[in-house]
Parts: sequence; structure tokens; C-alpha cells
Amino acid sequence: MILRNCSLFLLCLLMACTKSEEETITEFELHFTQSWSGTPISSDALNNVQFQNEAGEKLTIERLRYLLSNIHLQLSNGTKIPLKAFHLVNIQKEESLKKTLTTFVAPKDIEAVSMLFGFENETNQDGIYPDLNAVSWNVPRMLGGGYHFMQLDGKFKNKMGALAPYNFHAIRAVDKTDPENLIFEDSFFEIEQPIEATASRIRMSIDMDVSQWFVNPHLWFLESDATSLMPNFEAQKRIAANGKSVFSIQIESY
Repeated sequence: MILRNCSLFLLCLLMACTKSEEETITEFELHFTQSWSGTPISSDALNNVQFQNEAGEKLTIERLRYLLSNIHLQLSNGTKIPLKAFHLVNIQKEESLKKTLTTFVAPKDIEAVSMLFGFENETNQDGIYPDLNAVSWNVPRMLGGGYHFMQLDGKFKNKMGALAPYNFHAIRAVDKTDPENLIFEDSFFEIEQPIEATASRIRMSIDMDVSQWFVNPHLWFLESDATSLMPNFEAQKRIAANGKSVFSIQIESY
């Protein structure tokens, strides 16, 4: 009888521990998607003249890569829990469009998720990330070094009806009027979404509406600003301003 009671006690203890562990573990399934005014963009859509910006210019998308960093949770008690230091999304690399992360935090304690487009200055140091170095994500030292925030490349139909290249690249804004005394201005920005989780698994769909890069608050004309944007201080500030309306996050718990 004593042995049977001990067995029951141990079983109950094990079940209690298992339940407790489940209640303090949250799994995040991150999905990175891209769209154009609500229409999903897939790798199959690349290289086709099927997009039109707000200025009426028709264009293709041939390459789209962008960096999100400092992905973390904000808890109801004010604590910040890191999920991932950075993630490089490449529309042509299927494996970069989905990421599963696990954290030892109860779903009920999570208040929001937050991340940065690009790198903040303290982490945007030249050449320190081997993974990014390996995919040519570096910014030339003459522009302050560090890393790209985004590479959006393709072609657009110019006023002559011919296809001309555009390189809509985002980096830390730099004024290089005096090459010996570079002046920087922040061009990273925060993306935040409240979370009301009802289960320990959370599906997070992070969408970039590419059309918004060319809309608000600066209507963008590729005819006049298509290439050589990286060293263009004012262009980089306008890109950063337009980016504030680009991202949206949908949360689903199950």
C-alpha cells in the first residue's frame, strides 16, 4: 500500500511539473511575407513588369533582401526578453521566410513583440557578423561601414518607355560632404505589435508592403531617384520616413 501511494504521488508530481513547464514555454512561428498593396509577392513574381508605384511608374522586382534586428518580447512587468539578434530575409531563399523560436516565458506574461528595421548604431559595426559578410551585406567604409538595411532592386519603365535599373538600397544615413568627418543620422526604426496570447504557440506573420516604400510621406519618382541612393543623405532620410508604414504584424495563438 505504501509503495502504491508513493507511485501515485510521484506520478502526480511528474504531471504537475510537466504542466508547469508547458505553461512557461512559448513557441513562436515567424513567417516573413511580402506584398504589393495587399497582393502577395512570391519568388515566381520576380522579373515581371507587374507592379506600379503611386507615381504611375511600372516596375519589376528582381531582388529583395532586408534585415530585422533586436527581435524581442516585452513582458507585462517591463522586462525585455530577446528572441533573435538579427534575421536577414531574402525573398529568393525559402528557408529565410520562416523561423521557429522558443522562449521560457508564459504566454499570459507577454505584452508585445518589437523589432528594428536595420541595425541600431551600437550593433551596426563594420565586419563583425560573419553570416552577413558571407552574403555581401556590407556597406563601403567610405560610407561609414556597417551593413545594409535593405536591397530592393529591379527595373522600371522610364519616360522613354525603356527599362532602366533601380537600386532602392537602405543604409544608415550619412552626410559625406567632408569625407574626413562623416555625419550620421539614424535611419533604423522600430516595429511593434501588442500580443494577447491565449495559447503556448504563437504564429507571427510579419508582412512588408513593398508599395509603401514609394508612397508616404514622400511620393517617390524612380525617374529622378533610382540609383546611387546609398551616398545620398537626403534620399536615405526619405527612405526611412517612408518605411514607417511598410510593415504590419498579424498575431495568432493556438
